[in-house]
Amino acid sequence: FSLAFATMANAQIIKNTLDSDGNRFITCEKLNVRSFTDRIVTYVNLGYMNNQYYLSFQFDALNPLSIEKGGRVLIRTENGNVLTLTINSSDKDNIGTIETAGNMVLRNYSITTIMFVTKEDIINLSSGVSKFRIEMDNIDLTNGYFEKTYKSDKIGEKVLQDYRAIAKALKETKKFEDGF
Repeated sequence: FSLAFATMANAQIIKNTLDSDGNRFITCEKLNVRSFTDRIVTYVNLGYMNNQYYLSFQFDALNPLSIEKGGRVLIRTENGNVLTLTINSSDKDNIGTIETAGNMVLRNYSITTIMFVTKEDIINLSSGVSKFRIEMDNIDLTNGYFEKTYKSDKIGEKVLQDYRAIAKALKETKKFEDGF
């Protein structure tokens, strides 16, 4: 399987910057990869910073959430491989934000975390993701982790689309002064 010959829809890059130290930051748009009945809503995207790719998950729930740096993420691909990734950033939301849905007022809690991935990890993920498990704290989780199984791949396709968009963006020369 080659990343170069895959045919997917184009991903949307929402951030493509270069800081004064020459570090490149590229972020793709998040994709909602939840089922309608999920109590914790999951978003995923791929990004690039400091010459490394990263996989990012955002989780939204109606109860406080927290995730710790060094925690583990297990991802099973559709071809049976299991990737073990390490969470690179802690995040905690005990306050939440107030949102309205029709005549209902809800408090939404949201956390985001990243895991650095290699090109080999991206190739494995692009074969399709059937399940993931991530260490997390939430009142609805009595076991200390959140797990999601997919009937059809959503994450692998998204990772491949984002990888191709980032690879294309990296071919373009970027200067700190651009757009000034």
